[in-house]
Amino acid sequence: PKQSRPVVVVKAQPNQLEIEMPVWKSAFLVLLLAAPGFALAEEGTDELSLEDEEAGADEPPMDGEEELDTENYKSLNPEQRQFLHAKIDADANGKLSLDEVIESFYHTRRLAAAKYGKSIMESVDVDEDGKVSLDEVAKYMSGFGNESDVNEKVTAALDEDKTLDVKRFKMADGNSDGLLDEFELGVFFNPDTHDDLLHFMAQSTMSERDHDKDGLLTFKEFHIQDSEEDMPEEGEESEQIFKKLDKDGNGQLDVKELLLYESGHMPTVDAMEKFMQLADTDGDQHVTVDEFHDAHRTEDEACFHFMEMAEHFEL
Repeated sequence: PKQSRPVVVVKAQPNQLEIEMPVWKSAFLVLLLAAPGFALAEEGTDELSLEDEEAGADEPPMDGEEELDTENYKSLNPEQRQFLHAKIDADANGKLSLDEVIESFYHTRRLAAAKYGKSIMESVDVDEDGKVSLDEVAKYMSGFGNESDVNEKVTAALDEDKTLDVKRFKMADGNSDGLLDEFELGVFFNPDTHDDLLHFMAQSTMSERDHDKDGLLTFKEFHIQDSEEDMPEEGEESEQIFKKLDKDGNGQLDVKELLLYESGHMPTVDAMEKFMQLADTDGDQHVTVDEFHDAHRTEDEACFHFMEMAEHFEL
């Protein structure tokens, strides 16, 4: 399926559907590539690395296409798994539910977004007052051309995108002072970590695709092919995603049902669900410490996300 708004194609994980990314996410990727210190790891290679490794560690993964370093993956050791299980176990009953695992993942995303806001504040905060204005954010997002080009792009962006970036800025501005602090800046660039912003983005998708304006998306409205060259299997995968989102099975999606899709976390949630099914050997819908240990013997995508959680929890 195609996400709403102008898009750029992004490669997903091998077991993920190749989807297109909305502008707010693609702009985030462009900013990372343009940021000071971001360079090719070695001449003649396609790998990217940050000169400042600590800054790189603070960057949150891109939503819906998290970059997992599978080649250099190191499994959590038994002690880390023990502590991580306890961290995720919100009700302290010694067992993990799927809801606890997914909520822990979202908590990790919020931590990563906050760190990202802190890591880019210096680059965005032109007047060095410790906060950023809409104008400073717009200039930062417009690119790194000469001053006249930047000003022209900023003016165009503010004129053209009043209903998206300006509203996002105001929603990220929690205390309504017209400026974003480090935390709010992280939220602006990661709307999936903020309930109201995520709902706004889902509503934007709904408004653009809801051709009959009934407040619901049919499968035809949800799945839009750009050309006759689109492969038939893409439609089949799109239909599977649509059915998964359609919780009440009425053949239509409301805004609430679009939230997971808009967040870009469907592949992660799918991986967590598969992990829990694999780990839950006694079928009680929960995973004990022993089951958690045993399931990590199989290196799948969920295990990489657990590693990321452990890193953010500093285990």
